[in-house]
Amino acid sequence: MLIPTSILISFLLLFPITEAKVSQLDEEAHALLLTAWWSNQHNISNRCNWPGIRCNNAGSITEITSPPRKNYDTNNSSKDIDFSVFSNLVHLDLSGMQLYGFPKGLSGLKKLEFLNLSHNNLKDEPGFLSSLANLTQLLVLDLSYNYIGGQIPNEFSMLERLVTLNLSTNLFSGTIPLVLSHMSNLIYMNLSSNQLIGDLPTTLFTNLSNLETLDLSLNRFSGLIPQEIGNLTNLLTLDLSLNNFVGPIPDQVGYLNRLTTLNLDSNSINGSIPSSIGLLSHLEVLNIKDNQVGGFIPNELEHLVHLKALDLSYNGILGVIPKWISNLTQLDDIRLSGNQISGYIPSTILVHISHVDLSTNKLIGNVPFQISNVSYLDVSYNNLAGPIPEQIGYSNQLTVLHLDSNFFNGSIPSSIGLLAQIEMLTMGHNKIDGCIPIEMEHLFHLKGLDLSWNRFSGVIPSGLFVHPTLVDLSINNLSGSIPSIIGKNLSLLDLSYNNFSGNIPKGLDSVQSYNLECNPFLNGDYHYCQTQQNQSEYHKNNHNKGLSTLVWVLIIVASVLFSFGSIGIGICVLFARHSRRKLKVMTEKHGDLFSIWNYDGKIAFEDIVEATEDFHIRYCTGTGAYGSVYKAELPSGKTIALKKLHKTESENPSFYKSFCNEVKVLTEIRHRNIIKLYGYCMHNRCMFLVYE
Repeated sequence: MLIPTSILISFLLLFPITEAKVSQLDEEAHALLLTAWWSNQHNISNRCNWPGIRCNNAGSITEITSPPRKNYDTNNSSKDIDFSVFSNLVHLDLSGMQLYGFPKGLSGLKKLEFLNLSHNNLKDEPGFLSSLANLTQLLVLDLSYNYIGGQIPNEFSMLERLVTLNLSTNLFSGTIPLVLSHMSNLIYMNLSSNQLIGDLPTTLFTNLSNLETLDLSLNRFSGLIPQEIGNLTNLLTLDLSLNNFVGPIPDQVGYLNRLTTLNLDSNSINGSIPSSIGLLSHLEVLNIKDNQVGGFIPNELEHLVHLKALDLSYNGILGVIPKWISNLTQLDDIRLSGNQISGYIPSTILVHISHVDLSTNKLIGNVPFQISNVSYLDVSYNNLAGPIPEQIGYSNQLTVLHLDSNFFNGSIPSSIGLLAQIEMLTMGHNKIDGCIPIEMEHLFHLKGLDLSWNRFSGVIPSGLFVHPTLVDLSINNLSGSIPSIIGKNLSLLDLSYNNFSGNIPKGLDSVQSYNLECNPFLNGDYHYCQTQQNQSEYHKNNHNKGLSTLVWVLIIVASVLFSFGSIGIGICVLFARHSRRKLKVMTEKHGDLFSIWNYDGKIAFEDIVEATEDFHIRYCTGTGAYGSVYKAELPSGKTIALKKLHKTESENPSFYKSFCNEVKVLTEIRHRNIIKLYGYCMHNRCMFLVYE
């Protein structure tokens, strides 16, 4: 029986197509094996069920997502893999895969809609970024956390379907190209943490009306915030912080009626807070910290009923704290420090707020009583007076209480012993007298205690040194013997300029640093005083100078790295990133943290010492077996954490070499869960890391 010619021709035509399909599937399988990312998988025919792999009905791979790290060799590189063989690929996620070069063949993936290469070690490769413009079906492009530099290519204008663009934490420079304004479908744009400069193009705010997130923070943008920003009525998050913007906040910000987060922190914005911000009825976070904003807090802000965090610190804001703030019942974090605010603290604002920082203003009066739900209260450096109220003990949620540098008098109420959660308690530089309450022995979570520069008398409760790690009782009128019960965690103790007598307890040998200077009745050589003046004159003439030089040196010795383990892989990762940036040293002394990279910490070191009052106990936020961690807010308004190397260890050449070798190794490791490292200091006075 003869086969009809038409059927034979059809069969012959189908045969090579089938062979082609088989060949393509084999190429895909071979490429997967080359990666060694699925080295624990042995059945290649079952590849469509491997972790992170998805296929279409024909068995061709459409999705590749990086597998769990335990499943592959972290030393493997994908340089030899040509991804163009995955011609049906729609989704490619190679984030955090330690890639040291852009994967080959990406520009040939015409169907690709999702591309994530974030958290790798990708660097400039001529023409690669421009070639991504061939991926015209892309909806998501994420190249964040790499070392990619140069300018954002104009060819990106071809990515018209893009809804997410993330180029953050790279080395991009130059201005924002106008072509980005043509991506009218964008919902999310993040260009933060780069080296972009210049004014913001107004077309960015005219054409991108679908944007819900716009993050341009941590760049070098300048000029005015365009009034056209009011066109982005779909915005939920606007972050322009850490730039060089000048001029007033435009009234048109009030048009962004869906906005939940507005962050203008650390610029040179002036003028007053526009009343139109009161129209942002969904706003949850308002941060205008560290600018030159003046005037009064507008009453229209009382309409921000969903506000949770308000930070207006380090500006030139005048007037009093408005009473209507008490009506913002969701507000639990308020920071108004470093302004010209005066008057009394409305007691009702402290009932539901968890974090209150009103330091460095011109507040007067007494401490409000209604603070039952507050966990963090800082009213230091004001003109508050009178006794510390007995009701302070009712604040059973308090973990941090700073009352230092005011005019409090009277004695500490015994109710202080009811603060079961307190970890940091500072009352230094006041006029408090009487005895230290024995009830303070019950503060089982206390880590730092500062009662220095007061008028305390009597003996120290025998159990006061059991729980804390840092204690400063210097410059008082305390007497009697030093308690012999010393807690195993106590690392710093300052009892200088008092009237202690008797023998030195043996338990002090376990304390890393202690100061007994100017206790003339102690057995031993502790008669020496830094000044020939008596204690009262010393107190009077040096009240504003902070701790003595000797105390400062002791704090330096006691302040060490919390541990190399707690520093974490992530801190050292960014060591290499920022050192590559080679940022210019700022000539003016403003405490810019980036200057620390090229100036060996000289500029920032001075600001750090000043910001922490010579590493005063009140800035200590944690202590472990190897030392302490400090929190500092610089004059620029940046808040940093300091992990500080022991002075004796930093002078040890072998330890120094070991430290550097470990940093070198860890800088080559990258992980998405990183902590932002701002800089380091290798000053001859001390060595520390500065991080977020």
